[in-house]
Amino acid sequence: MTRADILSQWESIAAFQAISTPRRIRLADYGKNAAQYGIVRGPAWDFVEISHRADTVVFAGLNGATAASSTSTTAQVPTPDGTPIFSIFHTTPLSIYTRATSLSLQAAGATAVSVSIRLGRY
Repeated sequence: MTRADILSQWESIAAFQAISTPRRIRLADYGKNAAQYGIVRGPAWDFVEISHRADTVVFAGLNGATAASSTSTTAQVPTPDGTPIFSIFHTTPLSIYTRATSLSLQAAGATAVSVSIRLGRY
């Protein structure tokens, strides 16, 4: 008997570079973008965790939302279609259960930030 609440497949991107312009990763696409980062092809991911150690903020948008650093608040800023944009500080990684098909990341400031991304599927 299997448990439905345990993630059975994990993938990670250890050093994705978030820069001052938004960069998108297609997580569930069968195209070359996902394979470039070593992500196993397949359906959408059920869990996303994003963390970094820089002294700046990284903004993340999921499932088609483009990350934007135009507002530097800790609150979620909804996009026109209602998808939130998340602020990620170095002391508080983002861990969220969602059906993730793409991820957009942008660093606040002029320097690149090395971001760690973990993905999980049931």
